[in-house]
Amino acid sequence: MYFGGQYNHLITKVLKYMGVQVKILTTSEEEVSGLDGIVISGGPQSIVDGGIEHAVRLVRSFDGPILGICLGHQIINYAFGGGVRRAVNPEYGMTEVKIIDNDTILTGFPHIVNVWESHTDEVYQPPPDFKVLAISQESTIQAVANNKDSIFGVQFHPEVKHTQMGQLVFENFIKVCTR
Repeated sequence: MYFGGQYNHLITKVLKYMGVQVKILTTSEEEVSGLDGIVISGGPQSIVDGGIEHAVRLVRSFDGPILGICLGHQIINYAFGGGVRRAVNPEYGMTEVKIIDNDTILTGFPHIVNVWESHTDEVYQPPPDFKVLAISQESTIQAVANNKDSIFGVQFHPEVKHTQMGQLVFENFIKVCTR
């Protein structure tokens, strides 16, 4: 799902390279049924500023695996009752992330990984039934998972080459989509 993010084309390219059939949806799409999974991209919008209500409805209505990246991570957390706010310390560029739990989308990751960040809002509390998988030095929640509903979010950008092992996030998500 496209939110105007600068890296959307990279998400598409990575997934196509991995053999995934990709359909780019905009936030104005009304129908998301029949898809094997959804990846929600980053973008310049802010949960704090509003204007993402349609995306929240789409996320809540989709009955399949979801991976949120950056803004997508924030939308997922907000949609299901988590806390999102303007970041106390916005993160840009290379950031060290501590993996707390190698569950599902972070399977195969080392304890510490360097990732690419670009965000001014942050998730500070996960929704009910979601567990935190990773945090940054600023204690920003970097990854969450709800395995029961196959909903995942990462604050960092796994699609860029600067993120160590970023493609593994997509590989792990594809496994969830093909179960």
